[in-house]
Amino acid sequence: MAKPKYDLELFITDFKTVFQANLNAKIAEVNTEKNTETSETNDNFSINTLRTKDWYMNQVPQVWNSNQFIVYGLMDLKTEQAQETSFKMTPTLFIEVIIPDQGEQLIESAIYKLLRYTRCLYEVANENYDEFRHYGKLKMDSLPPAMIEVDGKRLRTAGIAVTASWFI
Repeated sequence: MAKPKYDLELFITDFKTVFQANLNAKIAEVNTEKNTETSETNDNFSINTLRTKDWYMNQVPQVWNSNQFIVYGLMDLKTEQAQETSFKMTPTLFIEVIIPDQGEQLIESAIYKLLRYTRCLYEVANENYDEFRHYGKLKMDSLPPAMIEVDGKRLRTAGIAVTASWFI
């Protein structure tokens, strides 16, 4: 039996698997670093880890009882004809941490929390790039902190976009 072709479905599966397996450990590492007793990092707050059940593909769910959750999925898909029998696929996937807004005054630490999640996402992708099969070179871009509204609820969000390429 022939080995299945690496396709977009497998890339999305690899993407989720890599982040679910490594993100909470990276969050703990960053929390430890930031909460040491130094003048540069002793800021007295931590970011929360994410439960496996709080991961949603391509949608912002109606999850208002969670302190934070992840939304990931397909952001863009480009294809180029490379040869008569194959083509180059270049998908961009996004992954964002979303924190429900509690209506409090926006303070610097709320933005810093989102930036810490972004850092963790970057580091997980960078440290585990070899876990993605058959890709070209991974490219990462930042999705800066933003405020969105869903069903009258305000959410704070930040994350990264990851682009890869391979021939099909």
